Amino acid sequence: AWIHFPEGTALLLKNASLPAEPETAPKAKADAKYFCTAATNPNCPRVRDRLEGLVSEIQDDKDMLIRQIASTVAECDSNKGNLEVQINDAVVLKNDGAELEQSASAIVSDQDNKVKLIEREGRTILSDWKQSTDQCNAEISELRAELCGTKKMKGQVLAMNAKKGAEPVVVNDCQVSEWTPGECRDPTGQQKVFKCNPNGEGNGGQMIYSRTAVSPAQTPELGAPCPPLALRVSCNNIPCPVNCKMGDWSEWSTCTKKCDGGMKRRSRNIETYPASAGESCPPDSEEETCNAMSCDRDCELNDWSPWRACTRACDGGMRWRTRTVKRGARGGGKCAKKFAKARYHTEKCNSDPCPRNATCIAKMDLILMIDSSGSMGESGFKAQRKAVLGLIDSAHLNNETGMQIGLIAYSKAVHVLSSLSANKADLVKAVGTMKFDAWTTNTGGALRTAAVMLQGSRKGVASVCQLWTDGRPSRPSSRLDAIGSAEDLRRTCRVMVVSLRPAMPESFITPWVSHPHSANLITLKHPTEIADKVQQLWQATCPALQWTATLPR
Repeated sequence: AWIHFPEGTALLLKNASLPAEPETAPKAKADAKYFCTAATNPNCPRVRDRLEGLVSEIQDDKDMLIRQIASTVAECDSNKGNLEVQINDAVVLKNDGAELEQSASAIVSDQDNKVKLIEREGRTILSDWKQSTDQCNAEISELRAELCGTKKMKGQVLAMNAKKGAEPVVVNDCQVSEWTPGECRDPTGQQKVFKCNPNGEGNGGQMIYSRTAVSPAQTPELGAPCPPLALRVSCNNIPCPVNCKMGDWSEWSTCTKKCDGGMKRRSRNIETYPASAGESCPPDSEEETCNAMSCDRDCELNDWSPWRACTRACDGGMRWRTRTVKRGARGGGKCAKKFAKARYHTEKCNSDPCPRNATCIAKMDLILMIDSSGSMGESGFKAQRKAVLGLIDSAHLNNETGMQIGLIAYSKAVHVLSSLSANKADLVKAVGTMKFDAWTTNTGGALRTAAVMLQGSRKGVASVCQLWTDGRPSRPSSRLDAIGSAEDLRRTCRVMVVSLRPAMPESFITPWVSHPHSANLITLKHPTEIADKVQQLWQATCPALQWTATLPR
């Protein structure tokens, strides 16, 4: 109990523990009821706990095999999924290639047809041109023959007249220059150059060929008159050129590779094909490289975290800081492991020696899980009860500024002795209700119960969940069950384990405790030792210790 003096000093009385239980005479070794025998005492707590432990180990092996099978199945499913993705990508590429091939074949076929049509039209035009040229040449020859005959006849007539005594006459026919072509004009009369026939309709433009009479002048009445000096003809009766017109580009396709250089592609449709010597079409598809970065990439780390709180209030603790992975490694890239120097940094702290008979004055929520299994034995159970009372006596309990303590006792069943409380009297009374169940070790159940109790902890206050045990988990718990329950609890609480027997290897316990393992695992030689280790427990657990005589009010 606390006694407060006017000057504000508080002293701790040494009579706060429960009355000691009456001492019983040790049982004689000859008393058969004291030993575990199949005939007289087949339900010996230790044997029962050990047998249940063997069953739990078998169950652990079974669960481990089930997990390995599940892991193998998951790995197979993952590999299958990756292969299916690769197959789907290959199918997409194949389909894209088929579409390109089909599109190219259609274009080639269309162009072949156009070439054949142009060739056929060209042959027709050449045939018509040859026929027209032959006819024109024939007509020209005929006209030249007529002209020549006319001139010859005219000369004969003049010669006959001269023989008859007529005066000689020189006859000059009209002579004209070569044709001079004019500009091709719009047939509507607008004075503009007509270059082509829009839409292939109409008769084209009009052009006037002109020529002039040249000397000597025509002999009146006798000379041949001048032929027409102007000739109107159709011109540029050809379709105007149609340039190629392209549609908009499609979105880029997915890159064919995620790294080490892949290809992506986009395409566009031809909306208007070129005609009549129009501009040809530019490429309707293009490719470019993508994801050129190496598949082998080292991971990228975040900055250092703030320093964690020191693991001990005195006698040299440890604090640490870490770097988490910001972006994972890829391919053959490397990434430092969680506790490598590149990601994990430690340093010593609070190296001052611990005071004797100190009191924990930290603002903290502490949950104690006391082992009442059969392997603990009556003496070990009583030692735990005494240690709990010692911790309660040397803790500054206060809902606002001090500590709250929660108590759990576990064997096969798990009993909540007290939820988190700062009432010393209630906590001492709860310790008095502890019973030695002498059954199995339900470690996982105790850890899960602590997680539920932790829901009533104070917001923003550090919490410690301390498990006391002397053996392996046994039914209804198991090793894997304890590992899973501890992993869940570590997310919200610092998990510590006090191993009351060195026979249980540390490698078995370390998966339960928080990091660093060395600061959260306390190993004793025998359960009865814990009664005298209250100060050592506080030194490993409490972040703020103070002399009893200077406790705050």
